[in-house]
Amino acid sequence: MPSIMDNFREHGIRSFSMSLGELTLSDSFQLETVQPLNIDDSVQGQIFDYHFHFLVEETSQRDLVQTVKGMYSKDKLLYSAISFFVNEFEVSYYAEGIAKALGLKLDMACDDFIPSQNFEDSGMTYQDFISSLFGWSSKLPQRQINVFIRGDSLHIIQRGRERSVIDITDWPHSRPTIDRKLVRSIWHSTMENAGKAHNDEDTEPKGFTGTISLGEISRSYSNGFLTHETNEKGYTDYVYDGEYLSEKSTHNKDGSTSRTEYFYAKTNRDIYLFEEKERTTEPIDDGQEHDIYDWTDWNNKDATERITYHAPLGYGWYSTVVYVNGELEGSSLSQGKPGGKASRFIIDQSNLSLGADYDMGDDDDGPKYESLIDTEFPVIGEDYLWELTKAIEWLNRKIQETVTVEVVANVRNGVPDVKHIVDFTERIKFNDNEYFLMSNVVELTPRSLRQTIKMTRWF
Repeated sequence: MPSIMDNFREHGIRSFSMSLGELTLSDSFQLETVQPLNIDDSVQGQIFDYHFHFLVEETSQRDLVQTVKGMYSKDKLLYSAISFFVNEFEVSYYAEGIAKALGLKLDMACDDFIPSQNFEDSGMTYQDFISSLFGWSSKLPQRQINVFIRGDSLHIIQRGRERSVIDITDWPHSRPTIDRKLVRSIWHSTMENAGKAHNDEDTEPKGFTGTISLGEISRSYSNGFLTHETNEKGYTDYVYDGEYLSEKSTHNKDGSTSRTEYFYAKTNRDIYLFEEKERTTEPIDDGQEHDIYDWTDWNNKDATERITYHAPLGYGWYSTVVYVNGELEGSSLSQGKPGGKASRFIIDQSNLSLGADYDMGDDDDGPKYESLIDTEFPVIGEDYLWELTKAIEWLNRKIQETVTVEVVANVRNGVPDVKHIVDFTERIKFNDNEYFLMSNVVELTPRSLRQTIKMTRWF
């Protein structure tokens, strides 16, 4: 489908729209046509200087008109898992590898920082990996890095590094909506280093130790691990071998008990759950409320023994076989390692959500304020972290101005009076001010081209 404008009637297209959004790798496409398309059909073309190529993801038919929604043609690759065996390279190294894997050219205009994350054996998809590399930049919106696909190129553009400026002041447009707000990024404090940008190398959150209670429910943690839990039905104790759960014991008020032991197998590079042994006893009908001192409940002969075996089959598949009282109960296949240890990121976020904090050390150099922005950045290098600290300071008490305007180009004899789609590769000049693009919703019909542009600046 070469050119939408030149081939509207030929291809039965009544309208075409797309949404370009910040921090969005995959833009959305939609068209209405009287020539039906099938799922996974390829649609490609060009609107003026904007090239697109998408696959049909969803269709809806009503009478002769079909509404088609699309996704990027690289969708399958974007959600494929990747493996890395390198560490501490500049982000350009990873960007080049991603572009090559996707079969795209690379257009990169951003800081060439060094990520601090260890991506080895992470199991990330390309989509996850791109988000992990650049998503943190949204905490500093004036330096935000947008990653997006256009035609045969993967663009990685940092705000302020755009290579061109497009002036839309004289374009036919509606009356703009202008919103302004005061931005606060810091508040002054006597704490040393409170607002200093840092990475997670030496400042991992400390494991949470304490008790969280609500009503009859109480949970006690030690160094980030749940060790004891009580509720209205009884209590549970947890025992660990290093960072892996080795035993879980539950004693209920009705006298029933459950004890599960966990056994792990070690390979050259990993540990996985190999066997679970569970013994469950029935409630004791004596009219009494049982407590922790009724240890004889554990010896109740009216019990069920369940043994579960896990085995890696290869290529990410695992088998699970369950025996109850020596008899085979069933088996299943699954993807995802049973009993697998969470990533460092998940562990850190778990500790933070429970109430843990960072140990910032005793360094006396740094700002005397508390940052209202999360100051953990997954990058390496004191100089670069200090640059990010200054960016936090710069943003404080700036006015953010957001402008929304509709550009409506008339189409006469197939030729519009505006022949450019505003995109993230450029800054926008409007009434003598320069803005960064936040979104652009493009709607094209045989009679008009409408661009709803949302843009922002700080001053």
